Amino acid sequence: MNLPNIPGAAVALSQSPAPCVAHGAAPCLPCFLQSIDGQKRAEISQIAAGIVADRTAELIDRANIPARFAAASLAHLPADKATKLRTWAAAAAAGSPGALILMGPVGTGKTYAACGLLRALAELGVRGEYVRTADVARRAKAAWDERGTSELAVMQALAGPRVLVLDELGLGATSEADAQRIHMLIDDRYSAGLPIIACSNLDGPSLREALGDRTYDRLRDGATKVDFKGASRREPL
Repeated sequence: MNLPNIPGAAVALSQSPAPCVAHGAAPCLPCFLQSIDGQKRAEISQIAAGIVADRTAELIDRANIPARFAAASLAHLPADKATKLRTWAAAAAAGSPGALILMGPVGTGKTYAACGLLRALAELGVRGEYVRTADVARRAKAAWDERGTSELAVMQALAGPRVLVLDELGLGATSEADAQRIHMLIDDRYSAGLPIIACSNLDGPSLREALGDRTYDRLRDGATKVDFKGASRREPL
């Protein structure tokens, strides 16, 4: 990563800050910034802001957000809903394992909100990824024909991000093998304490029926549910 060419910044960064009395023995960047003169403080703050911006952009780029929702933002949601989603995001970033379940009819903004959450999580330094539920099976099956990979590797990769968006959960009939893949993915993330953002057009009982008791019970344990109501916001023909 290329840092800004700011005179004196390299010298300032090379200085070892004194131990932080307020926050323990380890050097503390906020306290260090307060201990140096204003010019160097501004230089280091500028470098830090650039590093954070680059890291955020990298996380967003890796999140697999669909092009249609590339500009999704929680700022465009109703204030009460945005606040609830930001609260969940902060808890997830702090290590909370509970899922977020977005439920409602088609076209009510669930995918938009989920992608806005991925961007908000990236700003918190949290890696997330978007995948449609049907694509889990497609990726796994495609691995059979690709040299150097395997279905296990595909499933492990999906189990890796700190937060995973599973869109269109419960949509359509799946084979027993596909249902088992979804169960394994949810179970692996549940066991590892890694939260899922699940988007579904189904209500609770219907989603339970579609997923099965074992899978649904893991998904709902400690979960936050947000309802999306109303008619589809997509433009009619």
